[in-house]
Amino acid sequence: MSKKTLGYFLPVLCWCLLIFVLSHQPKEESEQYSALAIWILKLLGIDLNEWTMGNATLVIRKGAHITEYFILTVLTLRWIRAEWGLTQKRLLLGVLFCVLYAASDEFHQTFISGRVGCTEDVLIDSIGIALAGGLFSLFGQKK
Repeated sequence: MSKKTLGYFLPVLCWCLLIFVLSHQPKEESEQYSALAIWILKLLGIDLNEWTMGNATLVIRKGAHITEYFILTVLTLRWIRAEWGLTQKRLLLGVLFCVLYAASDEFHQTFISGRVGCTEDVLIDSIGIALAGGLFSLFGQKK
């Protein structure tokens, strides 16, 4: 692997490690990130009353899933494009890697206190993966 493509691979590796570390946190620690996001929304003047608080937390948590896997897919496809060129087959392999990583992440969570792995989260992660894959399919194959 050349120095140039190593610069594309390292962000993929680091992002995978970040996802792993975040998933390795017990439920109580993980919930603090949602609380921080809600606090930021309140600072921005978005008042969440008690009825919508649970829904806002759910939207924030699931939005984070979509976002983190969108980023992983972008980083993965950039690396593939830099290393080998991005054909449709390689794009699909990159997307498949991200879906498999999402599934392995949910399995990993079954071993963490207070956490559960669920198929629904893999499907939610796949929204971000599909969005990034679609954008690369439309705009990212030429280099």
